[in-house]
Amino acid sequence: MKTLLLYLIISTLTIAQSSNFIRAADLSFWEELNENNAKFYHHGNETPLLNIFSQTGFTHVRLRIWHTPAEGYNDLESTLNTALAAKEAGLKLYLDFHYSDWWADPGKQDIPSAWVGLEFDTLVDSLYNYTYSVISALQAQNTIPEIVQLGNEISCGFLWDEARICDDLNTFDQWTKFAALLNAGKQAINDALGPENTTKIMIHTDRGGDNASCRWFFSKLLTYGFDFDIIGLSYYPWWHGELDNLKDNLDDLTWRYSQDIFIAETAYPFTLANQDGTNNFVWEESQLLENYPATPAGQKQYYTDLLTLLESYSGKVTGVALWEPAFRGIPGMDSPWENQLLFDFIGNALPSFEVFESYLTSFETQNSTNKKFFISHNYPNPFNSATNFNLFLKEQETLKITIWSSLGECVKSYSEKIYQSGNHRLEVKIYGFPSGVYFLKIDGSNFSVYRPIMLLK
Repeated sequence: MKTLLLYLIISTLTIAQSSNFIRAADLSFWEELNENNAKFYHHGNETPLLNIFSQTGFTHVRLRIWHTPAEGYNDLESTLNTALAAKEAGLKLYLDFHYSDWWADPGKQDIPSAWVGLEFDTLVDSLYNYTYSVISALQAQNTIPEIVQLGNEISCGFLWDEARICDDLNTFDQWTKFAALLNAGKQAINDALGPENTTKIMIHTDRGGDNASCRWFFSKLLTYGFDFDIIGLSYYPWWHGELDNLKDNLDDLTWRYSQDIFIAETAYPFTLANQDGTNNFVWEESQLLENYPATPAGQKQYYTDLLTLLESYSGKVTGVALWEPAFRGIPGMDSPWENQLLFDFIGNALPSFEVFESYLTSFETQNSTNKKFFISHNYPNPFNSATNFNLFLKEQETLKITIWSSLGECVKSYSEKIYQSGNHRLEVKIYGFPSGVYFLKIDGSNFSVYRPIMLLK
């Protein structure tokens, strides 16, 4: 019972926050939800959806845009309307060009019907003109996106088969076309904004847990002369592996490339139940991560540990976007995503919002003039050999780090080391000790702090 209690204490420790870490929500269904009279509740009070996110620590809304969608939603007019509403609610814009009339993802990248059969040079011009018109329209209403994705999950290129780059089409000519189209999109954005405004360009793939694939794609893209600002990754555990797979990928990408890293899509279920007539994407225990059950508490723990991991890269990983966390199943609108929201089946906000609400007390506030030191809880936890902490120092400190057993014995001691002011990632390795609860102790010039950690072999 003592071990269980200590584990619960460990699991509820707060994470260290950076005020400039982006917390985005893809709310592209917002207009459709509104038209279907979907209701959402925060602390028991009916509240406009965009306001709930802006009031709970989210900074950006991510919006997909389709070229000529059959039903109208997610076209330019819809995007302008949602972007303006998001701004009024206090959210910044992150724009996701699909360059398709419908969903673009690793399995399909259908060229817009208006562009089918065009000569390649004309296709390049069409992509440029379309991108320019969208960005110009957003600029005209003062909703300039801070981030723009050129394509959605384009691990095998986009505008198939004109710029498809996988399998038999992994050729010099195809990569040259792919880079030319991306450069046209980037140039259109720069031309539309002019020298007085900027936005960051993201290239987004679906391979969050696959380092070999990421290295192949991004190294080759850079070789073909396309430069950009942000590497975007989708990470869904049931498709992309364990959190350790994501960590291994981030460990490599963060030093290999100069670009920032961003988790452009993620989600986790709060239940395996289904309340409408459409099957859910996640429906069985085998799709879940170990130690993260499909419960509100399990979902909250997933987001707590995910954000702790992302922030451990000291600003190199710049943000995360939750994919459609409000895509409710309601009369006239079924949802295969209903069990992965931040709301229950009747629209009540779930405890996972608390993970993002904690950012409302900024990192700088937590570490004001009377606080020289802050350390997060560790990731992963439990762990079997090594674990990480995010450490903040307001000024230079000489620190002494020791590991203590639950019986009060010092089992490991590290040499004193000088740490400069700012953020640090601290890795702690424990080998040759039995499973159990241990305590990390950090001694500074005029303070000491303990953090419980759980070794589980």
